[in-house]
Amino acid sequence: MQAFPCAALTTPISVTTSASTSVALPNTGSSLRLVNEGSVMVFVSVGVGTQVATLPNATQTRTSTPVVPGEDLILSIPSDQVQSISAITRSSTATLHAQVGEGL
Repeated sequence: MQAFPCAALTTPISVTTSASTSVALPNTGSSLRLVNEGSVMVFVSVGVGTQVATLPNATQTRTSTPVVPGEDLILSIPSDQVQSISAITRSSTATLHAQVGEGL
């Protein structure tokens, strides 16, 4: 596996306690890198078409993948379609940076 590209396009997302507007990721590729610049947990929904992030509860869901505060997370995504993302926090605000490319 190759290293994640240093020149990958970045999409900053302002995250609050309401689900962010669904935005298209800046590129296609097989890896999605998410960097949570905030001090609170961010939950994301990623997929084809309009996304709406939700907070986790007792019901299993695909719309609340956690991103730990001050950390980055790399997810595998289908590389043949443009993906969209939405994000939400339980409290406060955060900035989430999304990059798509190949590698880790």
